[in-house]
Amino acid sequence: MITKRRKVKSTAFSDFVRNASSREKSVFFEKVIEEAIQKQKEVIAKANEIDG
Repeated sequence: MITKRRKVKSTAFSDFVRNASSREKSVFFEKVIEEAIQKQKEVIAKANEIDG
């Protein structure tokens, strides 16, 4: 059985991915990754504090 795909409203993020330059995407994702790494380091530090 084949089902039709429903069209969904475009989001700001999907517009960014479609329309931003490679440089803009690189800068954006680099910042996201840096923030994720920092959050992970904080979680690890808290876990180490608990373990002693």
